[in-house]
Amino acid sequence: MTNGAGGAQQDHHDPEPGAHKARPARQAIVEMELTSGKTCAHHAKAVRGTPDNPMTAQEIEDKATDLIKPIIGRNAPQAGAACGALDTLRSVRDLPLLQG
Repeated sequence: MTNGAGGAQQDHHDPEPGAHKARPARQAIVEMELTSGKTCAHHAKAVRGTPDNPMTAQEIEDKATDLIKPIIGRNAPQAGAACGALDTLRSVRDLPLLQG
């Protein structure tokens, strides 16, 4: 992060050379320089939601609700909860958001 106009903190992204060749493909390296001058870094090789670092059922429900809410509004919590039961539904017509 660097100081921008008015002293506001700004971030910048410098692609890691060779990052596009990393396996698994979705990795993240985060580096921060603190105001004290200390540098902190973390390399996440298995990002959240991948098979090597799966999300919990509650995290999936919360994420689905957050993504669905701007589209369907007040029925979002029911639709998010239904995501955990998709494999048990006979038809998508059984989803709460599609029921009257």
